[in-house]
Amino acid sequence: MLLDTLEVEYGPGDPLPSTDGWELVLAENIGYLVADDRRWAAMARLKRTVGLAPERILAASDDALAAVVVGARPFERVARLRRCAELAIAGAQWRHYPGIGQPGVERIQLFTAISHGRSSSTRAASPQWVEDVRSPRGHAPPRSPSRTGRPPTSAADRGRTAPTGAPATKPRRAHPPSATARSSRPRSGRSPSTGR
Repeated sequence: MLLDTLEVEYGPGDPLPSTDGWELVLAENIGYLVADDRRWAAMARLKRTVGLAPERILAASDDALAAVVVGARPFERVARLRRCAELAIAGAQWRHYPGIGQPGVERIQLFTAISHGRSSSTRAASPQWVEDVRSPRGHAPPRSPSRTGRPPTSAADRGRTAPTGAPATKPRRAHPPSATARSSRPRSGRSPSTGR
């Protein structure tokens, strides 16, 4: 495997910061524009002073959480930690957490798969490996089906629909107006023949 060859050639890579998806989500939200060492030091303080359980984060005071977050916008960080805890209790999918988009989901899946001893070739051969990624409540995050079977991408898929009789999306123009059509229009609202 390529990674084994690289490790033999260059030595082992840096250790993973965590192989727990919940810790990775919290670490993403505990600091803003900070280096990884400060982020993980803040995670250690959170674990020591408040705890990592979603219920403990929700029960903690704003001051206790503000004392552990790092970087700019500390009160936004506190709100994000609380939102993460609420989503964890609800069993939300990783992509619904603040600061976790598709790249974050893929990172969580990669790191948690590594902790379970799966290689990338095993993951590629088995599409069910994603189901093994556990949320902080100990169960696989639920899937949210859409009409198309893909993640919701349009307003209609997310449950928001246009008013009755209105099109769901704004229709696009097939072609931009031609140069001759643009040049024959009056520029300032005056008639081209009279100048008024």
